[in-house]
Amino acid sequence: MAHLPSILIWVIALLSILGMLVRPLGIAEAWWACCGALLLVIAGLLPMRQAGHAIHEGVDVYLFLAG
Repeated sequence: MAHLPSILIWVIALLSILGMLVRPLGIAEAWWACCGALLLVIAGLLPMRQAGHAIHEGVDVYLFLAG
């Protein structure tokens, strides 16, 4: 069971990517990416501090894409 966290991370990542590519129910790609990231944090697979750092590092890209 030592590999369970790694397997869960891969499953969540693959499902998020699949959701972004297929867009079931017409849900936008950003929702799939955000839900996958949120699920990683809620499941304890990604520490909140590391998630916050990733968000901070990407702010300029998010603002560019929003513009």
